[in-house]
Amino acid sequence: DGSVQWYGHYADRICYDNDSGVIYYRADLKYYPVQNVTLIYENLQRRYEYNYSYDFDEKAYRFNYCRPAEGEPDETDDTQTMDAVEKILYGDGFGSMLTFDELDATAFNHTAWGEILLDNIRSIDSSELTLISSSNLSPASFVNEEGYYLDENYTLMVMENIDAKKYWVVSMIPDRNTEGLDTTRYGQANWIINEVYRYGTNAVIGMIVMIIALCITFGALIFLAVGAGHRRNKKEIVTTVFDRMPFEAWTAIAVIGECIILMIVAPSIEYLSKQNFGILMNVLLTCAVIGGGIALWHFLGFCVRVKCGKWWRNSICYRIFSRIRGGVMIVLHNINIFWKMFLIIGVLSVLEYMGLVNARSDLDQAIGFWLLEKVIICFVLIKLLLQLRDLQEGSRHLAEGDLQYHINMDKMWWECKKHAENLNKIGEGMSRAVDERMKSERFKTELITNVSHDIKTPLTSIINYVDLLGKEELHNDKAAEYLEVLDRQSSKLKKLIEDLVEASKASTGSLPVSNERIEAGVFLTQTVGEFEEKLSLVGLELIVNKPLEQVYIMADGRHLWRVVDNLMNNICKYAQPDSRVYVNLDSTGECVTITFKNMSKYPLNISGEELMERFVRGDQSRNTEGHGLGLSIAKSLMDLMKGELEIIVDGDLFKVVLRFAYLKETEIEEI
Repeated sequence: DGSVQWYGHYADRICYDNDSGVIYYRADLKYYPVQNVTLIYENLQRRYEYNYSYDFDEKAYRFNYCRPAEGEPDETDDTQTMDAVEKILYGDGFGSMLTFDELDATAFNHTAWGEILLDNIRSIDSSELTLISSSNLSPASFVNEEGYYLDENYTLMVMENIDAKKYWVVSMIPDRNTEGLDTTRYGQANWIINEVYRYGTNAVIGMIVMIIALCITFGALIFLAVGAGHRRNKKEIVTTVFDRMPFEAWTAIAVIGECIILMIVAPSIEYLSKQNFGILMNVLLTCAVIGGGIALWHFLGFCVRVKCGKWWRNSICYRIFSRIRGGVMIVLHNINIFWKMFLIIGVLSVLEYMGLVNARSDLDQAIGFWLLEKVIICFVLIKLLLQLRDLQEGSRHLAEGDLQYHINMDKMWWECKKHAENLNKIGEGMSRAVDERMKSERFKTELITNVSHDIKTPLTSIINYVDLLGKEELHNDKAAEYLEVLDRQSSKLKKLIEDLVEASKASTGSLPVSNERIEAGVFLTQTVGEFEEKLSLVGLELIVNKPLEQVYIMADGRHLWRVVDNLMNNICKYAQPDSRVYVNLDSTGECVTITFKNMSKYPLNISGEELMERFVRGDQSRNTEGHGLGLSIAKSLMDLMKGELEIIVDGDLFKVVLRFAYLKETEIEEI
């Protein structure tokens, strides 16, 4: 038996018929006239609501009422003041018929309706209307009878005659595809259900295994987080190139990787779900592993950054913030300077604004004021630049050692004057310090010279009397032994005094220097040749390396011999017996180097700079002969000849490098 029931239909569109001027609901390809329509018309004077009901017999809308819109004052309608649109909307009064296509020729056509209220339930904008033409559609698709309404859920409820008979729906689906796999949704659901039933008896075990796996995964994650950045036999945190990247760029790489995986997976799901469900699961599992690996890589990298401390510093945002903060702090710390600049700029801006406002009607006057302002600014800037030039000139004189230079501050302004005053005070302070230092050095030199001279006189007498006693016949063996000790120690004391005087003169530049062109290879061969016998007595083998071509240097031959003599004597005293001694002559085109290398007899727990100080020896026990002045004298003599002396200590390897300026062929010819 048939029965009448209400069924809901989804109205997917609201349509406006250009031919009939009727508004329709479209549901299931049928068009249902909207039974109640409210339009809002607004002109310069008022804003009114016009309400209409659809008449199925007339196939037009019947005018119901006209009232002020919400928020408008309640006014009495005056038909004499209506414009052309209102006359169409109002018609002949209440109950008159209207189709909305009559408004198409006016400014208030369907594109200008604005808000439209349908059946006092659904409110839409006129832009949501879909335009149709009933002449191009089948008349059977238009409903022209009552029996439907729009509920509060915007569902079109339609009264329909439903046949109460029941039917069986049988679907025919393929069992297998060409590969023997069921690819339909039914087959996929059936596969999942079968898998669930197959493992259903072991659900508890599976749940326990899953919990254990989650615990192991969580523990492994903690272990990796703790061990991130650590390497075997290294205490510090080891970072990679990704760990040193800015945080935002590094995170962007991880996000892009995850997005690429999603872009690959998304199209594959729909395609593979219809082709092969097993392959789909494998693809999803592979992408999950790769995506998880990227996430784990990013997490462990973040752990490394946290362990390194202050990880936020390596980010673009922090760097921008630091630059801004640095600029603000510079302004705050130098506010005593900046406020003057801001004040000057502010005053100039106000004056310029006032001048332009006053001269806005006179272009020539405005241009003249502008030029006058620029002339004044240029004068001030030129004045400041000249003062800065004077400051630069004063600092240059100080840098060159002219401590007597004085900057004139009479016509300087503000901070420039303060800076000039500080520079003058620096020059005065440095002059006093240099004078004090020179006075101290002169005093020490004079003290050493005078004391040495005073000691020299009695020492000469002692040496002479020791010599006289040595010529006498002493029948006492003990007395002869004592006399030998006196002779040896007095000679040593005499050598110490001579070296002390020479060191004092060399350090103060009192020794005369006469540099001349010397062929370094010949000089070196002649000099070290004199020490071959002395070196062989202590078991040292001398090896000299020099280039075949001639190498010239500018040096004082007497002072250079003193330096080499000192170095070779030190080698004879302190080199490891039965070892080799190397003397190398090299030329690089910029400088000439003479290098002395030997293995030390005693441990060298001291640096090369300390060895060149006075009274410092490599033998800290002070068991050997020597007084620690030789290297100091050699260094001073090299400075006098405008050369360099460098001592390098590497374990037991003792190396001395002498450097001289290289003489070019043009310079040799001039000499």
